[in-house]
Amino acid sequence: MTFSEWWDRVKKAFMKTANWVALTLLIVPSYLTSDKLLFAIGMVMELVYLLLAPLLPGYQTRAQSNKRRVEDPLDRWLLIVTVAGFVVIFFFGFGKHLFNHPWPYLTHAEGWEVGAITWTALFLVYYLFKFRVTTNPTVDKFIFIVIIGCGYPLLTAAWQSMKNPINHVFYVWLIGVCFFLIDLLIVIKHPLPKEQNRSRASLFWADAPMVVAFPVLMAYLWWHPDTENPEVFVSGVVACQLLMSNAVFIVMEFGLLGSPKEASAHG
Repeated sequence: MTFSEWWDRVKKAFMKTANWVALTLLIVPSYLTSDKLLFAIGMVMELVYLLLAPLLPGYQTRAQSNKRRVEDPLDRWLLIVTVAGFVVIFFFGFGKHLFNHPWPYLTHAEGWEVGAITWTALFLVYYLFKFRVTTNPTVDKFIFIVIIGCGYPLLTAAWQSMKNPINHVFYVWLIGVCFFLIDLLIVIKHPLPKEQNRSRASLFWADAPMVVAFPVLMAYLWWHPDTENPEVFVSGVVACQLLMSNAVFIVMEFGLLGSPKEASAHG
């Protein structure tokens, strides 16, 4: 085996979905815990894998078998975002005491909500990979502006306003509106029926509940300003709604749940 062949196999080994998932399981906890030793050990293991995997007897056989599979690149990014989200939820929800000092103090309720907001932010990143040209330049620019220009400021505002429940819910609601608008435009303008169907399902089952539920929560907070511990109450409701919407979104993006239009067509 020449060096060129070996190097080509190394690149293919690195690009494997399983390897990217493993790197996600390494990088996210290392970042959240500021654990340099964990990161160093993981990178050494990754280097050993890249050096030895192409030399294993069964590597070429598996590589030839994988060539016959047609893999949607979006499914890889969706799997990575899903795994990263589960890790984030675990650390913010269950591993609060594993954080190091560089991270700000969060109550348990705030931890759950920050985890849910962070996972939602990861899905905005996923939309950058999901985003395809819709053949309408105006729509393309609008979707890009919503993702880049609105997503980050709103997520930052939501993070910083957790002590002010009504403003906080309003910012989270605007994030839901962004997802709603993006999916609506993809349904109307995207040239690929597959992406139209996925965004239609996301529109009905993930986006619409957020757009409807959060104004109800804002109305409740306005009607009952004497609510006991409103920050804890709001954090619980927002975290629950975001986690449910994200979970439903994952199921639909993997094609396991169709849109109402598809359901009626099979009825």
